Amino acid sequence: MVFRLFPLNNKQTQDVHFADIEVDMHAHWLPGVDDGSPDIDVSLIMIRGLVSLGFRKLIATPHIMHDHYGNHATKLRNVFQALVKRVTEEGIEVELGLAAEYMLDEGFMDHLNSRQVLSIADRYLLIEFPMHKPFPLAKRFVESILQVGYTPILAHPERYSYYRRDLATFQELQQMGCLMQLNLLSPAGYYGREVSNWSRQLIEHQMYHFAGTDLHHPAQLGLYSFDPSSLRFLNAQLLQPN
Repeated sequence: MVFRLFPLNNKQTQDVHFADIEVDMHAHWLPGVDDGSPDIDVSLIMIRGLVSLGFRKLIATPHIMHDHYGNHATKLRNVFQALVKRVTEEGIEVELGLAAEYMLDEGFMDHLNSRQVLSIADRYLLIEFPMHKPFPLAKRFVESILQVGYTPILAHPERYSYYRRDLATFQELQQMGCLMQLNLLSPAGYYGREVSNWSRQLIEHQMYHFAGTDLHHPAQLGLYSFDPSSLRFLNAQLLQPN
């Protein structure tokens, strides 16, 4: 099944399908744990929608923040296992994995030092910076992650307003070993024109290594009007068990 979507100019329709990406490695369909799905029924709608978009594997990445949600690895694993059971009962054919999206805040180092982190493919950590407040400790946190043997993936760099047009900072983080993940809604204009334009500039400079939906709500499923088929991401490497 292919969703028929409207591009930003609404003059013509286009088919958007993410089969070439294969793995959605950033989404919030784990029920009742963050600002994503509120319950299992909504989670099932989101999972079915992502499968219809062509993904073979879906990795849940609930937020882990020091001052929000109270999430930790044990809690999230329990919720995940209950959802996997329900997905199996519903006969939905898809591989599911669990990781997390870590805010680099005052609680992050406790998670990292305990080694009780939810990684992607036992190798990558999906991280995010504060959305609108400048983050001077970015390089120090990235160094700490690399030192313990994980590769950081920075979620949606195009959305950090204080780094907009600051290509040099992203290039320096990339040179350190930090990878970058594009939100597939960003080029489509979901977060506004400035984010859309900046994401397209970062694409032109080949700054992205992974792509993810960052799906939070079923209503977003019909808004993926950006066609990434001409781009090459590393998502397929994540088909191994997670």
